Amino acid sequence: RQKNTSETVANRIRILKDMDANHPPVKTYKQCASDHGISEPTITNVVKKFVNEGLDATIKLKRSVNSDNAQRKVDGRVEAKLLE
Repeated sequence: RQKNTSETVANRIRILKDMDANHPPVKTYKQCASDHGISEPTITNVVKKFVNEGLDATIKLKRSVNSDNAQRKVDGRVEAKLLE
């Protein structure tokens, strides 16, 4: 896993790799869940999303519009605006 790959995306890729029928041994949902420490419903949701929407939609994270803003630190410009 690369440093800039989120744990969520890495887990989704691991799930799809384990469940791929073209690359044996194919694991059951229960085996995959216990191997990666992920719940069975999560595995079901990832597989369902892959089947219905494809790989790109499966590994893309849906983030709130405000999530990046919440992570930003206050810089001098913002601080000056707040103090006005």
